[in-house]
Amino acid sequence: MESSSWKITLPWPPSVNNYWGTNGSYKYLKQPGKAYRGVCLLTIYKAFGGKPKSIAKPVRVKIIACPPDRRKRDLDNLFKAPLDALECAGVYFSDNQIADLHIVRSDVVQDGRLEIEIETLG
Repeated sequence: MESSSWKITLPWPPSVNNYWGTNGSYKYLKQPGKAYRGVCLLTIYKAFGGKPKSIAKPVRVKIIACPPDRRKRDLDNLFKAPLDALECAGVYFSDNQIADLHIVRSDVVQDGRLEIEIETLG
């Protein structure tokens, strides 16, 4: 990644209950999670013109959450799916590189979206 700051808009994620499943001690990605990750990968690759060069430094991530409706939602449940998709796409090597993480609820928009800004630190 050449620039120190990068922005992308990703779709609204499925609920945590629809994203991960368990079978005993085995954790797996459910079909809605697989579909969400696939759409995110396509969006990220299109924005970069292919697979990005992974950031190796610590990063700051800010998410502006524009929900699809006015239902009550816990903001902390929105992090996992998009952050995992960014890692899977190769934007950074591991989401443990995230040293600063912010999420802000914004206005309702049709279908919902997450406006994400990633900034390298140091």
